[in-house]
Formats: sequence, structure tokens, C-alpha cells
Amino acid sequence: MNDTTVDDSGSADQMTRMSRSGPLETPILSPLRLPFASPAGGETSTASDMASFMDALEKGELVSTNIKNQLFAPQAGSGGSPKYGLGFNVSLGPPMKVGHGGGAPGINAEIALFPALGWTIVTLSNNDPPTASRLETVLERVLFDANRTPACDLALHDPAPISPEGPVPAR
Repeated sequence: MNDTTVDDSGSADQMTRMSRSGPLETPILSPLRLPFASPAGGETSTASDMASFMDALEKGELVSTNIKNQLFAPQAGSGGSPKYGLGFNVSLGPPMKVGHGGGAPGINAEIALFPALGWTIVTLSNNDPPTASRLETVLERVLFDANRTPACDLALHDPAPISPEGPVPAR
């Protein structure tokens, strides 16, 4: 992961949703001010680095298989809430999906690993949520729905998040 950094200065990168026309001359303060770096401010990465992280995690290069299985095991959700593993949202599918997403003003990111299929989807956006989340939903439907044409049309016109139990069937 050569393009992932942590910066606790509280500044936004020079190109943000607040600068649609191009780079700012100087960074601006993020509307989300934290006294420490976190995924909600101060950490930056690339889609390639995020995919490499999930690939290394899946291959057992970061933790043992036993620990990985614990991370990817769904815990009990309450009242229809998504099942959550130890740090990841987990959907048993099919196909099984392990991932996480988040966002704040001007940023949204999603990562989804499909272990049995060998696919990882990473979406990043310099726009408010749920832009990257919806794009991940569109890509998932296009890749994995048995009848892709209606699924793609549905996803482009109604990109509601996929249910915790897997892709929403095409209408």
C-alpha cells in the first residue's frame, strides 16, 4: 500500500466537492474536524491500495486464516439491521460479500470483497454519501445478477442499497 497516508492536520485534499472546477490553491479545513486521523478524516487511499489490502487479507497475508474467518463471520443483527462481522458488514448472499463503507460531507467510499468469486469492488467519491455506495450497488448488480440487462436498468434508475441478505432481485 504505497498510496495510503495518514494526516491529522484536519485539512481536506486540494480537490474536493467544494472545488468542482479544479484544485484549490491552498487546502481548506474539512467541515468534519477531528483531533486525530480517522477514516472519517485524515486518511487517504487509492482504490488500488484498498483492493490490495482486501486481497492480502483474503489470502491470509495479514492475519491467520482463523482470525480472517472470525473477521468475516456475521454476528447477530437486530431488527433487520445488516449483519456485521468484526469490523466488516457481512452478507451471506449468494454471493457472500464482506465489506465496509462510510462517508462524510464531500467523501464517500465503499469496499466489497466477494471471496468465493475472487472479486473486489472499490468505489470512491469526492461527493457526499451515498454516491460511492450507490455505484457499488450498480456494479454488484451488473456483475452478479443472472439477468444483467434488467438488473443494470434497475440499478441505474433505482440504485437502492442491496439488502443485507444479498442483491435485490430485478423487477
